[in-house]
Amino acid sequence: MKKIYFFLFLIAFVNFSSFAQHSWSGYGDRLNSSVYSIVPDANGDFYIGGSFTVIGTDSIGGIAKWNGTKFSKLGLKGITGSKVAAMLKYNGGIVAAGSFSRIDTAGCHNIGFWNGLKWAPMGSGLDYTGATTVSTLTVYNDDLYAAGTFSSSGNTTVNNIAKWNGSSWVALGTGLNGPVKAMCVYNGDLYVAGTFTTAGSVSVHNIARWNGSSWHDLDGGLEYTGATTVSTLHVFNGNLYAGGNFNTAGGESAAHIAKWDGTSWTDIGSGMSYTGATTVSTLCIHDFDGKLIAEAKYRSVADTNIYLYHMQSWNDTAWAQLDAKTNFPVNTLQVVDGSLFAGGDFTQIASDSVFYLAQWATSSIRSMAFETAGGESTYNAGNVYPNPVKDQLYFSSAKASLNYSIIVSDLLGRTICSKISNNGSFSFKEENIKPGVYIYRICDGSGIAVKQGKIIFE
Repeated sequence: MKKIYFFLFLIAFVNFSSFAQHSWSGYGDRLNSSVYSIVPDANGDFYIGGSFTVIGTDSIGGIAKWNGTKFSKLGLKGITGSKVAAMLKYNGGIVAAGSFSRIDTAGCHNIGFWNGLKWAPMGSGLDYTGATTVSTLTVYNDDLYAAGTFSSSGNTTVNNIAKWNGSSWVALGTGLNGPVKAMCVYNGDLYVAGTFTTAGSVSVHNIARWNGSSWHDLDGGLEYTGATTVSTLHVFNGNLYAGGNFNTAGGESAAHIAKWDGTSWTDIGSGMSYTGATTVSTLCIHDFDGKLIAEAKYRSVADTNIYLYHMQSWNDTAWAQLDAKTNFPVNTLQVVDGSLFAGGDFTQIASDSVFYLAQWATSSIRSMAFETAGGESTYNAGNVYPNPVKDQLYFSSAKASLNYSIIVSDLLGRTICSKISNNGSFSFKEENIKPGVYIYRICDGSGIAVKQGKIIFE
């Protein structure tokens, strides 16, 4: 039995910022090209879709599944085409969509269904006389919806959005007059966004609402003096968030990200701003660790030929910059078994070399943000010792009067033990800590991480 005792002692103040460090890492074998979609499965497994053709030394084209050990094919062959842009769990299987003519041995026009054993086409698929891309998938009222850049399914005109009725694709009124980049279900309705000015017969501005039978405008929508593209939608804390290349929402200023409460639009703080830079476009948003994570493209004011890609987090009050600069875009953010994953065109994130797919461990292990001044801890929790731990673990602190909490997790993010102090001291017994490397994270009474790191139990 291992006994863990924590004792708090006074030590000198040390600035916390030195401990707010990034923890991104690559995942699995190296991919040779971009990731556009990540779909969680059970037990920590997940699917990825993209333009890759090789993972490690294996030929895997466009779509793969992580089985806990490595990425593997779904079927004997990958896609015949350029990419899988969107995926979704549906009807006990996986729907994959993008730009391709075949998946494995099945002839699929840009969309196909995997039943766990083989791929099959979905009706006549979705087509366009130019370059077709099915960009986004969602389930609304138990029905599957697909949207992107396409005009027909066989002989049926669908205009960039369609519903699957179990055997064929059907139109939503007269559809939309431009490409769709994102869809989301909010307050019982389907919201679609992209670059379009009409939805059915209704005049809209790059975002529209479908209530199951008709299209509706959203208080003037989202606009930009140049080319507008709303690229992402996500529900967070009871509101719908939209991000993209726009500077007004409902006729009011909004810097590339805005919040819809079901009635009107609201600017989010100062929007996707960045010190010394101008936001060009938000690429993707997702919620993690109780915050909204937004990845955006910024252009340097000093040199407009320099473009940076960076993440920020929004906690419903303020923005905080994350240690997550990439050299090329992030196309998708997704939470898998408590960990945040990023997929995209990048080969570097923060200071880490990764190849198109990266993981940030669960929030119980790592703190993502370099907090703004209002959220900083001005002291350091101190020392955790000895390391390695043979029997007893000691903890010293700058402020013994505070109620600290400590969480010990394994490298997969699973909590092994945790405890909250009572006026500066606590102890507990844990019988099941096996020898190995673990992560500890200490938070103050406000939940702010004040120290974290690796620790070895012998």
